Amino acid sequence: EDIRALVEWFKSRPFAEVETWIGRLEGVDAAAGPAQQDRFLDWAELATLMGSGLVSVGSHAMTHRPLTRLPRAQVSTELRESRRLLMCKLDAE
Repeated sequence: EDIRALVEWFKSRPFAEVETWIGRLEGVDAAAGPAQQDRFLDWAELATLMGSGLVSVGSHAMTHRPLTRLPRAQVSTELRESRRLLMCKLDAE
């Protein structure tokens, strides 16, 4: 519940403020050391997982901006480019 509230708070903030907070949080993550930083899959691991047939992988947006606050053309670009990058990196359809 706390995480959901935090995400909603971030969505309500101007993008520049969110970027500032993300930078600060990345600094905390880096200070935590390598064991805490290795939480995400790399492209090869994601491709392996996708190839297992146990999961599906989908895109969402390039910059993680709240899509409801963007002009329609920018939303289209966010969605299209996110999918293009994912499919390119994973050599998928």
